[in-house]
Amino acid sequence: MIRGVDFSHWQAKVNTDKLKAAGIQFAIVKAGEVYIKTVNKPAVTDDMHDRNIRELKRVGIICGDYYYFHPSAGASKQARHYAAIRKTNLPDLPPIIDIEDSDKMKPLDVGKQILQFITELQLKTGQQPIIYSRNGVLVNDCGNPDWPEGTLFWIARYGLTIGDLSPKIKPNVIIWQFTDKLALPGLPKMDGNQWLRSLEELNILANRNPRSTLQGQSAEIPEVSRLQGGITEGAIEIVRPQRKLWDYWKYFFKNK
Repeated sequence: MIRGVDFSHWQAKVNTDKLKAAGIQFAIVKAGEVYIKTVNKPAVTDDMHDRNIRELKRVGIICGDYYYFHPSAGASKQARHYAAIRKTNLPDLPPIIDIEDSDKMKPLDVGKQILQFITELQLKTGQQPIIYSRNGVLVNDCGNPDWPEGTLFWIARYGLTIGDLSPKIKPNVIIWQFTDKLALPGLPKMDGNQWLRSLEELNILANRNPRSTLQGQSAEIPEVSRLQGGITEGAIEIVRPQRKLWDYWKYFFKNK
């Protein structure tokens, strides 16, 4: 199993040596967001971002960062802000757009803002962003837009399986966030993630290629057999046969 975590300033100074000792192979940290409920809507950088990226690189954990997107804050403003954060301390993985709020906008308008953000961020960074969200948010709150070719997804779903997904999403899911209560020795609780393809493909993505080479490839896909002690302990037993992506999804649909 290829395990990862994600965290922000809320976890304070995460001990990356302990993450490494716990077998964590990738970690994604918060980059920033626009505080839409604050006067003047400032663009704020997570004050632990640079420290977290430096520490993850020091111990050899593949690192990425995410930007909490607000459709009401303007795609251009947020793209400029995120690109500037990444210039200061560039992670290994492509930029990641965290989509959780609609800001009470109509789904069609939310979708348009997301697509504009993707376009502008790609122009500014030279990399195609990954999308983080829940399937229901992308379908119901964002209008289930037509994603740019090659878009990869990181899907949050806390349960025994990743569940059913939109046909626009499921072929290109690469990360599953399976819990928000992962407990590791000597560390604060944080989000637990599972990389759904091979370690080789994770390393390919970490090379910062402008366009992903993962779409449509065969991959070593883990098959979830059971959870030990509940997801709050973050312990998953994995059987890892060689499967093509379609076989993987047939397994989940059959056993969800």
